[in-house]
Amino acid sequence: MYSSEKVFIMKFIACLQKMGVGDIPYDNVRFNNGAENMQGYFRENRSQLGLHSNELAMLFMKNPLNGKFSELKEGIERQNGGLMAFDNPHYVHAKIKLDESGADYILNQENIDIPKKLLFQFSKAFCEGAEIPYRDIQ
Repeated sequence: MYSSEKVFIMKFIACLQKMGVGDIPYDNVRFNNGAENMQGYFRENRSQLGLHSNELAMLFMKNPLNGKFSELKEGIERQNGGLMAFDNPHYVHAKIKLDESGADYILNQENIDIPKKLLFQFSKAFCEGAEIPYRDIQ
């Protein structure tokens, strides 16, 4: 996994926290629907991601063998014990452990040159696809 992918995942989780999302579906149809919505948003806005677009493209590629977004799923899974918690026995949802000040810290780090507005739009696309209620951040 590329460094920009790791940073993107962290900022994605931070955006979700700021949007009032406490947990997300994981490894199920709702997760795949959210990821597919993000994939569509990525395709429409790829040119705005600059140098990172090729690396981030891996997150939004569906595995042809199982039809899942393996890179995105595994990137989120790597946050288990840190920003996320998979307390349920079958990994069907992931709880966001990040608090607001931690989310602000992650979002304010200048370690990837993707505008915050775009990061929030990716998170919004995921929530809409996965049918997760969220607070809209402008």
